[in-house]
Amino acid sequence: MRWWALACVFGIAGCSVDRDLTEPRFACERGGSCAADGGAVDSGARDGGATPSPDGGPASCLPGWGLADACGGALGGSWTLMEVCGGGWFERELQDSCPGALVQTADIVGTGRLSFDETRMAYTVSQALDVDADFTIPSFCRPTSCVQSAGVLAVVLGGEATCEDNASGGCDCNYDGPIAFTQDGEYELDGEQFVLEPNSAGELTFPYCVDGAQLTYAQNGTTFIAER
Repeated sequence: MRWWALACVFGIAGCSVDRDLTEPRFACERGGSCAADGGAVDSGARDGGATPSPDGGPASCLPGWGLADACGGALGGSWTLMEVCGGGWFERELQDSCPGALVQTADIVGTGRLSFDETRMAYTVSQALDVDADFTIPSFCRPTSCVQSAGVLAVVLGGEATCEDNASGGCDCNYDGPIAFTQDGEYELDGEQFVLEPNSAGELTFPYCVDGAQLTYAQNGTTFIAER
C-alpha cells in the first residue's frame, strides 16, 4: 500500500478517489509496539487467538511471538503460508498516517508463498491477507465526512469499508476485505532475524525460527506461520 494513499484518507494529503489507487499494497516497515498506549492490540486470529497445531500439540500461532522467541535457522527453499494471527501491523500502518488512529480489533487470515534462494540471497513473496478490522479515526485526521473516509478506504484497500460519526467528532470505521501484495529482492541474516531488502522499498526486519518443516516469523504484532 502506498503511504500517501492512507494519508489522503485522513485528509493529510490532497487526493481524489478517482486517482489510481487500485493496486493495494501491504508494507510493514517499522518495529516496536503497535498500540497507541504501548500495549497490545486486541488482534488474535479469527478463532480467538492462538491456533492449535493439526496434531493436537501446543498452539502454533501466537500474536505475541517476537525476537525473544526467535531461534534462526536455514531459510532456503519454498514455504507456504498456513496461519496468520495478530493484527498489530494494521494499527501501525494507520498510525503512520494518523498518530491518533486506534484499532479495537484487527484479525487476519492469510495465504501465499515465500521463497528464499540461499545461493543468490534473493527472495520472492506473494501473499493475500483477508482483514477484518474495527478502528477509530480522530477528528483532526478525518476529511470532510466519515462517508468520504469509508469511500476512499474501500478504493485504496480494495475491500468493503464503513465509517460513522462518533461522539468525539471522529469516525468509527470497519474494513473487511483483502490486501494482496507481491515482492522480491535480496535478503540477509542478522542473528535470529532475516532482513528483506525489497527492490521497491526500504529494509524490513523479521525475527524468525525454523523448526523442522515450520517457519515462524513476525513483525509489528503480527505472527506468520509457514510450512515447507
